Amino acid sequence: MLENFFATDFIPHGYCYTWKPEVVWLHFISDVLTTAAYYLVAGAIVYFTHGRKDLPVKTVTLLIGTFFVFVTCGTTHLLEAITIWYPAYWLGGTVKAMNAVISLYVFSFMLVPLIPIALDAPSPAQLEAANLALTQEINERKKVEQQLEASLKTLQTRNQELRDNESRLTQFLEAMPVGVFVIDAKGSPFYANRVAQQLLGDKQISPLTFSWPDLSKVDTSEPYPNTQHPLIRALAGEKASAHNLEIQQADKTIPIEFWATPVFDEQGHITYAITAFQDITERLERENREKQAREVIESINNKIMQSIQYAKLIQSSLLPNLDSVKTYLPDNFFIWQPRDVVGGDMLYLERFGTDFLVAVLDCTGHGVPGAFMTMIATTQLRRIIQDEGCHQPADILQRLSWLVKTSLQQDTKQARSDDGLDAAICLVKPQAQQLLFAGAKLPLYYLHHDQVKMIKGDKQNLGYKRSNVNFNFTTHTLPLEPGMTFYLATDGLIDQLGGPQRLPLGNKRFQAWLLEHRHYPVIEQDASLLKAFREYQGENERQDDVTVVGFGF
Repeated sequence: MLENFFATDFIPHGYCYTWKPEVVWLHFISDVLTTAAYYLVAGAIVYFTHGRKDLPVKTVTLLIGTFFVFVTCGTTHLLEAITIWYPAYWLGGTVKAMNAVISLYVFSFMLVPLIPIALDAPSPAQLEAANLALTQEINERKKVEQQLEASLKTLQTRNQELRDNESRLTQFLEAMPVGVFVIDAKGSPFYANRVAQQLLGDKQISPLTFSWPDLSKVDTSEPYPNTQHPLIRALAGEKASAHNLEIQQADKTIPIEFWATPVFDEQGHITYAITAFQDITERLERENREKQAREVIESINNKIMQSIQYAKLIQSSLLPNLDSVKTYLPDNFFIWQPRDVVGGDMLYLERFGTDFLVAVLDCTGHGVPGAFMTMIATTQLRRIIQDEGCHQPADILQRLSWLVKTSLQQDTKQARSDDGLDAAICLVKPQAQQLLFAGAKLPLYYLHHDQVKMIKGDKQNLGYKRSNVNFNFTTHTLPLEPGMTFYLATDGLIDQLGGPQRLPLGNKRFQAWLLEHRHYPVIEQDASLLKAFREYQGENERQDDVTVVGFGF
């Protein structure tokens, strides 16, 4: 067959197409493409009919007939293409006859009856307009129905409400713990509840004999002007109140508060004036007791704060003397900010010969408990370094853990407390050009050649019940080179919550800050670091004490 496709001589039958190959190929390609199009349409009809299970029977029948029309039409064109090389005239004619019969049947008995219906069918725009009008009509009817139902319910309940209104109002006013007194526009009594009658006296409620009892200002004998009386002012059309009055009765004086307001009719005329008043004797006594209690509490609080402030002076005295430190470590800064007045962080510096030691302590808790722990830890640290002559950071940590643990008797089963500390210690040996570091949970950061690196401390606390006093801490030795800067910080800085997502500050962000401020002189870095820290903290509460030490060479 392929040989016939590319042959230049065609068999002598009716489809010679003037014996021109280009004409033959034109008809062949056209018939093949037409066949494909008809078959695709037929396939689409099958897919649509299979996917729509809710089609009416007539529609399904019409689609089936249309399917056969497209199939036979496509087959006719396919046979036209085949007949160019294979003269299957009888088969092609038979298919054409079938196509003609099916097409006439579908057109005559299926499509023709639909033409009048299609002509009478409204356009999409008409359908949309009709649907919109119908929707609006339905909505309007629903609104009318709702209004009618609401009006009906209102009419059904109005009578009952009117009947019950006066009774309920009376019950409500009688149950109120304040006096309620109503006068009409002429100043005659209209209503007084039980509390009002008790405060005013029953004899003064009669319309014929009513007059207000004598009023005076609290704690004075000065009479209260009638023109300023809240009820009189309410009859003049204004809301009024008075909170410093005493009502004079025959045998006693009662402190009271007044509130009065006018009641207007539909024309804006005053019909009534209502006043509410209450005996405030118990409240004044309670306020007086509360005032006395506040004064006692404030006095106690002042004494406590004075003690804590003095404790701050004592704790601050344990901090290094910065003036003396500058003599052997000029490039340094110290940040010591307790969360409260006093805290659980402490700095320690000690010089012996040409060497010096820098230590940061983070004791359990903060506030007063933390301050007590710093006193214990600092005392023991000074004993280790000065009295025992121990200068190696790892040995100091091990010894400090044992001393704190035994000082608090946490090495016994009867111990009530379980407190301790984290620490980081650096021994700086300028002549040997070395820095020795050992840490208990706290790291060492150092900046060199525009890079920030961190040496983690050992995962071991000091002084707690669970602390291993025989633990051998790791000593890290670093060479000292010009331009190096070292930093020690407690976890109050790293754990601070802040930022848009209220996340901990973290080591990475702190190291980025150090790298960002590397060109600042060391003695000026504390201000810029504190500014960045406060901006990150924002409105969040301070989590813990914050201590940072920086020193460079």
